Amino acid sequence: MSSKFFATVKIISLLLSMFLIWRIVVYYKKLELWHKKINSWREVFWLNRTPAYLIKKRYQKAEKLMSSNNRAAWQIALLKADGIVKTVIGEIGYKGKDLGEMLDKILPDLLNEETKFNLKLANQVCHQIVEKQYSLTQEEAKKYLDFYKEGLNNLGIKIS
Repeated sequence: MSSKFFATVKIISLLLSMFLIWRIVVYYKKLELWHKKINSWREVFWLNRTPAYLIKKRYQKAEKLMSSNNRAAWQIALLKADGIVKTVIGEIGYKGKDLGEMLDKILPDLLNEETKFNLKLANQVCHQIVEKQYSLTQEEAKKYLDFYKEGLNNLGIKIS
């Protein structure tokens, strides 16, 4: 009696395992990950991605810097936000030397054109800050930080 029971359980678990493996293959094909070159085993299990809570925490630190009365803190906040968005887009699989180049390659269904434009504009301001060609007011800095927040929200990382 017990051997029939265990034989039935083995068959059922084998069928369930085959079904789950089939669903994983279908899922990967649907996401078009099937043809993507895998550089390491960490990519297979998405272990190379920064967890969303760490991204939120980093962004909140940037927002905290924005509440300062120091102009340099606003600029650092924008540079941090730029780095966060660049990290997220890079982890999705879009490569480039800077955020502007990555945004040129990004698919329209991931980010709409307005968000791409705003992120490119904010990225240009960050480049000008680094080159010391541009000085921001706090209102402008908050506006650009909001562009980064909008971009992160559209990429699926909800920052409250």
